[in-house]
Amino acid sequence: QELTLAENRTVDLSLHSVRQRVAGILVRVAALWGTSTIQPPRGWTRVAAYLGTTPETISRQLHNLAREGIIRAVDQNTITILDPERLEQVAQG
Repeated sequence: QELTLAENRTVDLSLHSVRQRVAGILVRVAALWGTSTIQPPRGWTRVAAYLGTTPETISRQLHNLAREGIIRAVDQNTITILDPERLEQVAQG
């Protein structure tokens, strides 16, 4: 299982844009938690490190997704997915 996760992460980092990676992590976390409201337990800085980018880039991508009506920022650490189908499309490229 760990090997599969490592392979998926390598593919994600090498083949997908930051926008796709951010959307993908939101889709996966929402499915795993069974909710459309996401609050990373260790914050967006940890998510940025996992995705191989910076917190500022994560913030810009979340802002862009919110501007497009795909997500909504509840507060600085919490977002709600408004349009899961469009988010999935962004994740897929």
